[in-house]
Amino acid sequence: MSGSPSAQTRPPCTIALRLRARTWSVGDLTRYLRELLEGDFRLQDLWILGEVSNVSRPASGHLYFTLKDADASLRCVMWRSDVQRQRYQPREGDTVEAHGRLSVYDAAGQYQLYADTLRPTGEGELFQAFLRLKEKLEGEGLFDPARKRPLPAWPGRIGAVACAPRSEMGMRRRPPIWWRVPSPPTAPIASGSRTSLTCAPGVGGCTWQSCWIRSAGA
Repeated sequence: MSGSPSAQTRPPCTIALRLRARTWSVGDLTRYLRELLEGDFRLQDLWILGEVSNVSRPASGHLYFTLKDADASLRCVMWRSDVQRQRYQPREGDTVEAHGRLSVYDAAGQYQLYADTLRPTGEGELFQAFLRLKEKLEGEGLFDPARKRPLPAWPGRIGAVACAPRSEMGMRRRPPIWWRVPSPPTAPIASGSRTSLTCAPGVGGCTWQSCWIRSAGA
């Protein structure tokens, strides 16, 4: 019997993988993943149910949006030719069924749905929860214009809200002379904390799902 004992006991698939091992470029790996998705016929003709968010209608005429549920989110795009054929135009918080195909957008390295048809099924549960919370806070008078305070021309103190890693990074640098309030570490979005401020003014990419205080009672 030829070969070393370790080679004889090693699974054939492991040996084959070692023989074919190579270093992938990012582009090669992304194209390979795109070919896997596009080669699966089940992912090239499918309907997906989800709640619409992050709707964007740029001047190009294309439609960009996100479908999400309680567990995950999926970026979607509908080209202008398909948008023009649509009678229904999605709005934030709508629950829809989207038909299309899955592929990978190479430049961003993300998989997304290329939709060609949208049909509404109702108003999503996440959006309803958001509206209930908004109504509750309005009832408490928190959105009353009388509660708003004018911004001073020259603020005496400035504070910042940041998650713990960035807060620690900022403390290593010498703050400017006008800095008087330390930045309290705040739980980031999707951190799992029961109560956290997940959005602050000036932060890009915030949506109505993230710009609210998540708490056990909300």
